[in-house]
Amino acid sequence: MRLPASIKTILAALALLPLPLHAQPAPALRQQNETALAKAATPLEKAIALDKLGLFPKALSILLDDAQLAPDDPAVQLHTAIVLDHNGAHAAARRIYDTLFARIQTVQQNLARARKSGGTPPAPSATDTRLLALSDLLNENAAINHVFLGQYDKALLMFTSIYARIAAYGPDETTNRAALWRVWLTAKMRATDGMRSEVALETLIASLAVSTPWHDAMLKLYLGKLSWEKLLAAMDNNRDDAPARERHTTEAHFFAAGYFRYVRGDNETALKLLAAQDSLPYNGVVERLLMRDEIKTLQPVATPAPR
Repeated sequence: MRLPASIKTILAALALLPLPLHAQPAPALRQQNETALAKAATPLEKAIALDKLGLFPKALSILLDDAQLAPDDPAVQLHTAIVLDHNGAHAAARRIYDTLFARIQTVQQNLARARKSGGTPPAPSATDTRLLALSDLLNENAAINHVFLGQYDKALLMFTSIYARIAAYGPDETTNRAALWRVWLTAKMRATDGMRSEVALETLIASLAVSTPWHDAMLKLYLGKLSWEKLLAAMDNNRDDAPARERHTTEAHFFAAGYFRYVRGDNETALKLLAAQDSLPYNGVVERLLMRDEIKTLQPVATPAPR
C-alpha cells in the first residue's frame, strides 16, 4: 500500500524510537500458498490459494464461475463471501454469511423437530452435511466481517460465542484467536466511547484461557504486566513451524498495536507496529487487511497553514 507523504514523514521519525520489532521470518506463508496454487485440483482450491496470495479479483472470478456449475455448494458460497470481504465488498459478504446461517438454522430445526416427535431424525443431505462441517469457518469469518463493517458489538458477541467452544474442546488455535479478538474489541470499544479499559480488561482476561506462551504473553501485555520485548521473547520460545510463526508474528503486531493505541493511547508506537507488517508482501493473514484500516485512521489531521 502506498502511504501518503505525511505518514512517510512520521514513520521516518518513528524509526528512531527504541521499540524492537520482531525479526521478519522468511515468507513461508506465501511459499505455502504458491505451492497450494500449483497443486490446486479444483476451481475452489485454486480460488482459495489465489485469495491467500492477495489476488482477490481473480479468486472471485473463479468462484462466480464455479457457482454457476454448483449453485448450492456451501463451500463455494462461503469462500465467495470471504473473498468479497477481502476485496472490500463487506455488505455483499454479509448477505451471504446471513444466508448460510439461515440454512444451518433450518437444518438444525428440522433435526430438532424430528427428535421431539420421537421419530428417527433424517440423515442430513450431502449438502447439509458439508454446510454443518463448515460452521467453524463460517463463524470466524462472519465475526471478522462485523469488524470490517465497524459493527464491533456484534463482532464481540460472535467471538464470545466462538470462544465458548473451549468448554468442549479446551483451548486451541480457534479459541486463542477468539480470546485475543475479545480483548482487542473490548479495548477499542471502550476507547471509542471515551472510557478507560483497565478494569474491564482485567475482568475479561481473568476469565480467559489460552494454549501457547505467546498468546498468554499478549494477555499479559494488555494487563500492563509484560513488555513488548518480553512478548517477542515468548514468541521466540514458541515451537511453531515457519508458516505458523509468520501468522503469529502478523497477529502479534496487530493485537499489540491495539494495546498501545486503545489502552495506552500511544498512537505512534501503534503505527510503527502496524507499518512494520504492512510494508511486507501480503501473506494471507486477514489481520493484514485490518491493519490497513487502522493505519488510515491513524493518519494525522492536516494542520491548517498560518495566515
